Amino acid sequence: MFRILVLIIGLSIPSLANGEDFSPEMQKCFATLDRWQNAEATTCFLLVAYTPDKVGATENDVVEANYRLYELSLIMRLGHKVAIQHLEYAAKSGHPAAQNHLSYLITTTYGSKPNKAINEALGSRYSLRDAHNLLKAASDAGYYPAMIKLAADYRNGTGGALKDPVYAQELELKGVELALGAANAGDAEAAEDLSRYAIRGIGMPESMEQMKFYEDMAYRIYEARAESGSIKTKRFLAIRYSGIRPPENDQERARAEYWALSYLSAAQDYDAATMVAGLYGEEKFGSGPGPKTIAHILYNYASTLDDGDFAARQRDEIAAELTKSQTDTALRVARLCVDDGIPACIQQLPR
Repeated sequence: MFRILVLIIGLSIPSLANGEDFSPEMQKCFATLDRWQNAEATTCFLLVAYTPDKVGATENDVVEANYRLYELSLIMRLGHKVAIQHLEYAAKSGHPAAQNHLSYLITTTYGSKPNKAINEALGSRYSLRDAHNLLKAASDAGYYPAMIKLAADYRNGTGGALKDPVYAQELELKGVELALGAANAGDAEAAEDLSRYAIRGIGMPESMEQMKFYEDMAYRIYEARAESGSIKTKRFLAIRYSGIRPPENDQERARAEYWALSYLSAAQDYDAATMVAGLYGEEKFGSGPGPKTIAHILYNYASTLDDGDFAARQRDEIAAELTKSQTDTALRVARLCVDDGIPACIQQLPR
């Protein structure tokens, strides 16, 4: 479950500008993120944030690096206090997405079920009015997610906003217009947002047909991004297609398996091996005895990497469910993974 949550976090923070707006050093940092190399990305962004002159980083780089370090601090389990310090820096520097997210975190502290870690990290520094002002700043900068949230606050008179349904509708329409422009320009996250707006009737008539249209648009963009080499997006698609429950039809299962193996082949590391092994072990895709056998193979391979003890325990649990013939096959193919590499052994996985 932690790995799935990390994935969701990892794709919830879009870049506010294209790569041309950042220095070569930042391009390197973004590349490590795209390869799902979170430890390397953390180091890279820290150098930009704290030693910009040494690495030739601009002020824009420093602000974006701090924003990215918010996400990475959570992924690397550095704690909410460290993460929020980076988020605050970016928000106070005028980063709209950071302002939007900090506003959300402040608002949660006033909810009925506040997160203890977030409360401790934020302390008592902020009021609901502060949350509203941050959200308004992000909205005024043209950040459409903030516009949509601000519209909801004005519609309901919540979050430190006055009740003003007319202004709320204006904000919704403008926000959806900006989201549509972003989606048409190739922003998958914007297309996904539009699918949610369509089903909820935000800034447009409520429509299942429109929801499906924008959802399909998002997947086309994600798949194009993954096919172009984004390891992070391959990982995302493997989990998204497999879902929390097994996919509902053979086509979905096939897509889930395709992206899982594509991610494994591209990454060839412990995270990929154990994640894909887990999906096979849960029989998210594949059929017959194959999935459990493949799970054994990949856990066995992963046991030679990093946290081998965990993978070995998972392998041995799976082994109890296999016949001798299946176990023999699993051991033979696992040797191929180690000796000839993941791409070669994928070709020999039992179906």
